Amino acid sequence: MQIFYAPDIESVHELPEAESQHCVRVLRMGEGDEIGIVDGGGNKYLAEIVLAHPKRCSIRILKKSKVPNPWRAQVHVATAPTKNLDRMEWFAEKVTEIGIDSIALLKCRFSERKELKTRSSEQNSDFGDEAILKGCFCPDCPKWKPFRTLSPVLSMDRNSLLIAMQRASGKNSPRYIARERML
Repeated sequence: MQIFYAPDIESVHELPEAESQHCVRVLRMGEGDEIGIVDGGGNKYLAEIVLAHPKRCSIRILKKSKVPNPWRAQVHVATAPTKNLDRMEWFAEKVTEIGIDSIALLKCRFSERKELKTRSSEQNSDFGDEAILKGCFCPDCPKWKPFRTLSPVLSMDRNSLLIAMQRASGKNSPRYIARERML
């Protein structure tokens, strides 16, 4: 079964234009065909195509199911964006498959990239929710946190588990701080 991404499927009952075109023209699906839809909020839908038009593919929702979070706790990942956007997109797909809740972007001294457009609604976005969800077929999309330095991430709640990777050494390095917090 083909899976499509439509963030506002419950209110609109139509696939977005790009998804409609892919469904009708590329996959040659027609009225009566069943498709799967994810909304990025943890919901999966089983739907039937009512009107197969390349610009506006109307659907009827047959079944809605909430996909539970695989973890009892919330999982957050912080990373500095790489120069190569394909690596960042691959990273986002893999951590989405695992089931994380958010991705925080770090602004580091030697970062190649100081900004990263992550919304799928922006025309000039580097990559976004749609690419991530379609790449890994997960119903829930992680929330993107804005750029921040490493210090606020390290000063999180003392009861949370912190795993940090950095090459620097010494008492102020994240590796030393993380080890002290876990002991």
